[in-house]
Amino acid sequence: MKPPAMTAVADARTAFACAVRLAAASRLEPDLLADIPAVPLTARDLLHLGRHDAFRRPFMAAAARKAGWEGIGRADCARLTETPQGRLAMLVASAPPAEIRQAARIVASAVLHKHVLAATGKEERQRLRLALGTLCFQIATREAPTLHAGLALLDPRDGAAAALLDPDAGNASAALEKAGYGVLAAFLLHEASPLARLFALRHGESPGQPLPSEQQVSALVKLLRRRMPEWSAIIG
Repeated sequence: MKPPAMTAVADARTAFACAVRLAAASRLEPDLLADIPAVPLTARDLLHLGRHDAFRRPFMAAAARKAGWEGIGRADCARLTETPQGRLAMLVASAPPAEIRQAARIVASAVLHKHVLAATGKEERQRLRLALGTLCFQIATREAPTLHAGLALLDPRDGAAAALLDPDAGNASAALEKAGYGVLAAFLLHEASPLARLFALRHGESPGQPLPSEQQVSALVKLLRRRMPEWSAIIG
């Protein structure tokens, strides 16, 4: 067991890492200001000015206001760093697009696992394996039924499950990702609603299903801590 002083230092480092990631994700591009009539500058002018240290901060603040992102206060940020689900929320709001895409595929494979298990034909199973990929197919058929069964209640029932059987593997894969983005957006709305707005600005997705319960939030934390190794240390 770590001494209290070491634990406090580790917690402080985790909190700082979360805050830095969130601050970086909040930097919206100044070309969002291009259509404001009161600014007698072209989009190109704004972009060049926004790259200058003296202008970037106020430009980013103006772009954020225009986009509807009010930011998150220091107290709320500190609160989020105190729990695994809060730290996960900060990761979901701030992680690079490639990581969010993978996380979306993982959670969607768990949420839609009953539909995957219901496919018994050899051709259907092959299509699903191709659309989900090896890892997500394993989650849907082996892990989710026993460890995360309650996540099936977050099924958006919007046709995503049927789309997984699309003969075009690209369409099926896109349907899986869209369902996952909806789950992540709903999780953020439950855990930290300001971050849900930032997520929508970054990825163009809003909640696609009911908000998760506390038990489902716990299941999401466990699933992503296990299956997203680049996040596990921060989630804690």
